[in-house]
Parts: sequence; structure tokens; C-alpha cells
Amino acid sequence: MKAPRTEIARPATLAEALALLATEDARILAGGQSLGAALNLRLDAPALLVDINGIPGLDRITLEDGHLVFGPLVRHRAVLESPLVAREVPVLAQVMPHVAHPAIRNRGTTAGSIAYADPAGEMPAVAHLMGAELVLATASGERVVSARDFFLGIYDTLRAPEEMLVAIRWPRARANEHFAFGEVTRRRGDFASAGFVARAVIEAGVVRGIALTAFASEPAPVLCPAAEGAIGQRLTPLLAADLAGAIAADLDPMPSLAGSAEQKRAQARALARRVLMDLAA
Repeated sequence: MKAPRTEIARPATLAEALALLATEDARILAGGQSLGAALNLRLDAPALLVDINGIPGLDRITLEDGHLVFGPLVRHRAVLESPLVAREVPVLAQVMPHVAHPAIRNRGTTAGSIAYADPAGEMPAVAHLMGAELVLATASGERVVSARDFFLGIYDTLRAPEEMLVAIRWPRARANEHFAFGEVTRRRGDFASAGFVARAVIEAGVVRGIALTAFASEPAPVLCPAAEGAIGQRLTPLLAADLAGAIAADLDPMPSLAGSAEQKRAQARALARRVLMDLAA
């Protein structure tokens, strides 16, 4: 299929882009890796595409007030190759090789992935795990939303049509913090049918704090409170297996072409155990 006929505007400033969003049935065009497919499949037909690629300064990765800040044009490849990202928020560098394939990472943006809110997206899951702060702007002002509150369901978020995700503020990794990631895919880079990303503070082998976010099997990223049973303990294979069973039991997987709900729950159980053991490695 072909994309529907639409107008394209190429604003020179962020203010111009936000003004266009306030007056038109518009969509932001950044990397276009998800939007392009939606247009070609006639799943979306906006009156206007606001191409922000010509606006200077939106592709910066900076350290500000204890956060690592991404602009809306930071490409996946830039995240993967950034020493600053690897040092300050290492889970991003750990997960990014699993995001799609190189051709898509060359163009796709991290902000676009988060704003699009695909349930199988790795970047929404990492933002949820880290409690990243999402800066949403309109022509009249800004608001900051926690990624823990941002995702409502399949492709559904707190972002209003006239708002643009203009910055992502990632908290920097803490001392003794460990990260782990795992997903079930038919091949690396494909959409996942189940996935987890985790962080834990481990001191002298004992878990002092832990968070585990599930994605892909659910309509939106969800925190798994059963993982907190590891706090105050060592992550042994036996404990990991017990916690994985509780984590999987709490999930409500969506049946799909990738598998039934029970199949996805079985995948989640095995995957959660592996991710928990990776935290302790």
C-alpha cells in the first residue's frame, strides 16, 4: 500500500514545530521508522507531518542536574556508540543492540520509540524501569511526566496530540547497581513476545534494592513487585526460580500470533529466572 496524501512542514525552530502541532491534525516526523510503516498500512492518515530533522540542537546527549538528557532527535545508533551513555546509564548501552536492526537504529530515535509506545519496544521498557522523566511541550508550556505513569496501553500514552516529547531525563546509575535484560524473539532484533529488564543494588552479594519491568507480553510496561522478594537475600538459583514463578503468575499476557497467554507465561517464567541470575553474575 501507499501512504495517504499529506502535507509536510519543515520548521526551523522548536517553537515553530510546537505551533504547528497546536493548529493541525499533525504528527511529528523524526526517525519515521514506526510512523512510516503506519502511514503505508493506512493505520494513520494525518493532515500534516511536522518534520523536525532540520531543527538544530535536538540531537544532543548531555549531562544536566544529575540526569543524562536526550533530545528528541537522538538516534538509536548514537545511544549505542556513546561512551557517556555507557558510563552514566549502562542499561541503555546493554539493551540497544537488541532494538530492531542496524538500518533502523541508524535512523530511529529513542524519543520516537518511547512516544510511540509499542508494547514490544525495548526503550519504553527501559524508560519505565529507570523512572525516566519525560518532558512534554506544547506551544504554551511544558510538563514533566514519569515514565512509570506515561504508558497506558497499546500505543496509548499520557501525551496529548498537541504535545511533543522534547527531552528524556535518565537518572544516572548508582554505585553497586547491576542491570540485566532478556527477551524472547524469533530472531535478534525482531518484535519480542516476552521480555524483562531489571536493575538491582547488590552489596557483598546481598540485594539491597531491585526493580523488574516486564514488557512485550503486556499492553504496556509493568513493574513486577514479586521481584522485591529478593531484597535482603542472595540471588541463588533456587531463589531466582521461586521469584520467577511468582513474577510469571502475576502477569496477564496477551495472546497473539506469537503464542497463547499460557505459552507467554511459561516464557516469562524461564526468562525472569535467567534475568534475575544475570543480575547476580
